[in-house]
Amino acid sequence: IARTLGILAGALTILGVVWFSRDLHPERPVLSLLAGAFLTLHSGFVAWSTAGLETTLFAFFLLLAAWAYLHYLSTGKRFWLVPVLFVLLSLTRTDGLLFFGLTLAHFAVWGLRRVDLAVLVKRLAAWALVFAALYGVYFAWRYSYYGYLLPNVFYAKIGGGVQQYLRGMRYLWQYARNYGLWVVLLPLAVLLRRKRETWIDYLALLVAVYGVYIAYAGGDGLGFFRFVVYIAPLVYLLVQEGIAALADMLVRRPAWQGRLAGVALAALASVSLLATSQETGMALLRPDSRHWRDPQSQLVFPGRNGSNPYLWYDNYFVDRLAAAARWLDTYAPENALVA
Repeated sequence: IARTLGILAGALTILGVVWFSRDLHPERPVLSLLAGAFLTLHSGFVAWSTAGLETTLFAFFLLLAAWAYLHYLSTGKRFWLVPVLFVLLSLTRTDGLLFFGLTLAHFAVWGLRRVDLAVLVKRLAAWALVFAALYGVYFAWRYSYYGYLLPNVFYAKIGGGVQQYLRGMRYLWQYARNYGLWVVLLPLAVLLRRKRETWIDYLALLVAVYGVYIAYAGGDGLGFFRFVVYIAPLVYLLVQEGIAALADMLVRRPAWQGRLAGVALAALASVSLLATSQETGMALLRPDSRHWRDPQSQLVFPGRNGSNPYLWYDNYFVDRLAAAARWLDTYAPENALVA
């Protein structure tokens, strides 16, 4: 059931990204498919859709909550939907609290220039109270049961120190390298040069601050860059908009230059998509390039010539833990606790 829901959430996220894009630029139907194509070819996004964890559900709720907030800014409608979606986001994963806090901060800055101060304070307070009332019930139960403000992983996995931060920065660098983000640096730079829309600044704020948090946390020990998958829909919406902005600049050229620029732009988009899919593509086209030897067991993954039955190290790791669990079940004293 968890895997089915993860796949469904992943598919809905891709559809949501396309719908969001079409809503922004109905006059550019082809370019509006780019962000969805990036996610479809993204091995991390696809892999974590099938993992049975909260990854794609969190990405889905983050996209919905951000979309609802931006919809309210542009239309003034569905005011109460915003805190409710951020509650669902935070129930899925505690990181949602960070995104809700960033949204309140963005709304405060945005509203200072557009809304009467008293009205702005009332709206911020209303969102905060709705969020506190709904999330507070869950938080009160969790705190009374566990006795800690944050989930266990915050205490078990995050310690601090220079080595942790360097590990987190390496994690982000490896993601950029493995998924070819260097290819899209030019389109993203174009976004910095032009007068930006509110939604671009807001999504960039969420991505940038969460990127800093990933570096602070030291990245993730699991494969396929799970932490970046949470914000991948927002990242590739910005990439798509950068390519669209570059297209707007180039189509103003004279006829022959415009056609040449169009070919170059299509090539850039194609190379970007290929770079995103290289993790999957290389495993299919050159499987030897993806062999890895576990230093502890000395097994090679994927198994060669029947040397072992495991496709990925993760499958072997789970089996190894299952063997340890069976041993404990057989030999540990009754009612023993394992720390």
